[in-house]
This record gives sequence, structure tokens and C-alpha cells, in this order.
Amino acid sequence: MNSQGVGSGTQMIMPGMHDYGPSMTVAGGWQLRPGVEVTYHGHIKGGPKSGAIGIVQEVRGKRVVVDLYGWGTWHIPFYFLSTTLKAA
Repeated sequence: MNSQGVGSGTQMIMPGMHDYGPSMTVAGGWQLRPGVEVTYHGHIKGGPKSGAIGIVQEVRGKRVVVDLYGWGTWHIPFYFLSTTLKAA
């Protein structure tokens, strides 16, 4: 392993990347279905705040209709969402 952590088995820290932490996983289309709780990690001017939590209402291809509680209902690309990992 070198001084930059290459070979450590973890993702290198890069500017602009989100830190999802050990209890979060980037949501994929197979994980998203109505009723699943998700966290939004995007940055859109005039949009919801990054870290907003909501419930999936509908899945439409690569976009998901999410009710972000106090932020309203948004059509969000799935790669801006994460889900909480569940214990087995």
C-alpha cells in the first residue's frame, strides 16, 4: 500500500464525491420500490437540500418519484439517492 491508500480496499477520497458512510449504500434500480426510505445527495440550485430524507412513491426508469417530506415531491435520478443498509 502506498501513502495515498491505494491497495487498501477502500475508495480514494476525491473532490465532489459524497461520503455515504458505512450505513449507507448508493441506491440502484433493483433496490428502489414504493415505500422505501431514501436519502437525497444531489446539489440542484433551488432544489432540495442534500441529506433530505424521503419515501419512494414511484419508479420510472432511471428516475424515481420521491416525496422528500418538507421539500415536496421530486423526480430524481436514482444515482442521487442512497438507502440505509438493513441488518440481517
